[in-house]
Amino acid sequence: MPLLKSLKLVTLFKSIFCDDSESEETIAAFEAYIANNTVVIFSFSHCPNCQKAERMVKEQLGVVPKMVDMYIRKNSVDVPSPIHAHIGHVIGSKEELPPLPQIWVNKKYVGSFEDLRKAINTDKLTKAMFKEISVHEPQAPDPAKAKVPTPQFTFDI
Repeated sequence: MPLLKSLKLVTLFKSIFCDDSESEETIAAFEAYIANNTVVIFSFSHCPNCQKAERMVKEQLGVVPKMVDMYIRKNSVDVPSPIHAHIGHVIGSKEELPPLPQIWVNKKYVGSFEDLRKAINTDKLTKAMFKEISVHEPQAPDPAKAKVPTPQFTFDI
């Protein structure tokens, strides 16, 4: 599909399904993602650079990033999330919807996948900065292997 047609479709879908105003909920959701996660990657599930960024953060920095999909399903159509437009506003993008991924680390804007790669290759971001965070999700202990002390009860009948 030619670029002009795809841009017209995005604009059409936004006009039908999205509220152009930046709601307090949109801003609060964006700020919560940034504040509550060490690494946030605003992405699209079918974006190759988004997947590469996620893999790079896991492998090179040893951190499981929070992946936030910027497209939502409305009326059987994938439309841009209001957060996507808000990111464009925050980073000063000339584009209405900035290219994905957009990455934040420790509440600081890193940029795109290429910016992430440069930051890692020049040691501006290193695994040592994140040594307390594991790549693997925490798992509950195996109850079969857990050593549970036998309770000692004393009571009068």
